[in-house]
Amino acid sequence: MRFDIPEISSDKVLAAVGCREDSPVYAALNAECAQVLKRAQSLCTPQAKVVFEDKYCYVLMSVGGEISNCSTDFFKAGEGTKGLLANAAGDEYLFALDKAVSEYIKKECAKRSLGVSEREDSPDMERLLEKCALDGVCLTGGGMLSPAKSMGYILTLSDNAEIFKGQHDCSKCPCTDCPRRSAPFKDAQILADYSAPIPEGTNAICIDIGTTTLVFSLIQNGKATKTISEVNPQRRFGADVLSRIEAAQRGRGAELKQAIEYRLIKGVRELVQPETEKIVISANTTMVYLMMGYDPAELGKYPFTVSKGETIHMDFDKMTLSDIKLPVTVIGAASAFIGGDIVSGIYMTGMDENEKTALLADLGTNGEMALRVGDTIFTASAAAGPAFEGGAISCGCASVAGAVCSVDRKSGAVRTIGGKNPIGICGSGIAELIAYMLDKGIIDKTGRLADRYFEKGYPFAPGLFFTQKDIRAVQTAKAAVCAGIETLVKRSGAKDIDTVYLAGGFGQALDASAAAKIGLIPEYLKDKLRPVGNSSLGGAAKYAGTGDDGAIDRICTMTTEIILGNDNYFTQKYVENMNF
Repeated sequence: MRFDIPEISSDKVLAAVGCREDSPVYAALNAECAQVLKRAQSLCTPQAKVVFEDKYCYVLMSVGGEISNCSTDFFKAGEGTKGLLANAAGDEYLFALDKAVSEYIKKECAKRSLGVSEREDSPDMERLLEKCALDGVCLTGGGMLSPAKSMGYILTLSDNAEIFKGQHDCSKCPCTDCPRRSAPFKDAQILADYSAPIPEGTNAICIDIGTTTLVFSLIQNGKATKTISEVNPQRRFGADVLSRIEAAQRGRGAELKQAIEYRLIKGVRELVQPETEKIVISANTTMVYLMMGYDPAELGKYPFTVSKGETIHMDFDKMTLSDIKLPVTVIGAASAFIGGDIVSGIYMTGMDENEKTALLADLGTNGEMALRVGDTIFTASAAAGPAFEGGAISCGCASVAGAVCSVDRKSGAVRTIGGKNPIGICGSGIAELIAYMLDKGIIDKTGRLADRYFEKGYPFAPGLFFTQKDIRAVQTAKAAVCAGIETLVKRSGAKDIDTVYLAGGFGQALDASAAAKIGLIPEYLKDKLRPVGNSSLGGAAKYAGTGDDGAIDRICTMTTEIILGNDNYFTQKYVENMNF
């Protein structure tokens, strides 16, 4: 069915790209926005399909592919700002369509004397398209909707007609920087969460570009004074690196580059001080390729080679819209899967200089690990997925105020960040919740929920349920990580491990006994864990003070990569570790 939606104002589009009236580029962008909106309006073709069936309402909508093509054409023509604005305009039209569809559903529910108790914004897309096919809308190989400006969700219907929770729930959304956000979050300025030795006199901005999040840290006279964290804007192209490589291969590389550039400029502008001398960036290999505009095709297929893995030196004011004249260093990668973020972590911990056997494990969207044995650093990367960062979990969220971060193993009582009312559950809370559910027999070793919770899920906090699908997502993630560690130990010939450096915000809050209980790490390592926070950011901060390119080169030379996808032992251990 077709829906008429109103024209979108320039103010909305400019706000969506973070441009306010006090911005130095406001006048220029406002003039370009008026031109872009005229074209965007003519290209927008809103349509939606709504299907009521049994206890559910299936919803699929799109504003068509031409508006995305318009954005892509601008990028290809070198008009990056217009491409950015056209993309934002497409998002705004899609949001407006969602509002119109929601009003239609509300009226239809009233006719049927039904209410809506829940909206699932990240459903099984294959199931959704099977129930609710819409002309011209399909799934890409990476599981994303095409055209890009499309949206789908599933509503759970209720006999209580007074309830209507059919709108998007911002409180459960991990997009903390969304310009349309209505739910509050904790103050973005927090203490740095790493323990790098930073030489006195260092004045820099250090940036960790992760698949899921961006973290910026201001270093003043050798001290980390402010840290801000934002969701990586490339997430709309896919939750993992392969989805983004696919998007780049479909002609959206310039758009991916522009999205990350704009967010980098925004973060640096927020932190930069008169004494700031440089910027240091640490990121996984795919994020570097997309930021630099390199062709990532070689990263997505065997033998996964890296042609541009060296440390990169450039100028920040060369980025579109940037007027900040600072030198930038992008720390080099060791391989396609072991990027500058892991090289930075090795540098921060001193694993390259300390001859003891040590393991660094960064448990983000990709479970990356490095194990020093003798004079060699063995590395591997396991596709863990976003479960331990709150992604792929129906009630998952980022580590923000109100996120359940801990679960008492005896009583099941939950603790939230900031002591706020629970809005979702983050990685550390997920690990402890699974451990509690195992202790109490709520799930068995195969991960199956007890019958009384099987249909709706286990209610671990008011209004929050951990479902069977959520448990399966955790199982696949923890199996990949644990199998990766076991494979690395076997292939390296390590006899004993002195220290396990656990990187990332999830690792810093992780309870070792819960991690071992659910099978995220081998039992024999639980007493050797040493949380080191964001080691990617920490290594960048250390490098900002030393400028030691020789150390980075030495680390890359010391590494030997184990490709887990080709390893039969990894496959065997992955299957074995699927159970709890």
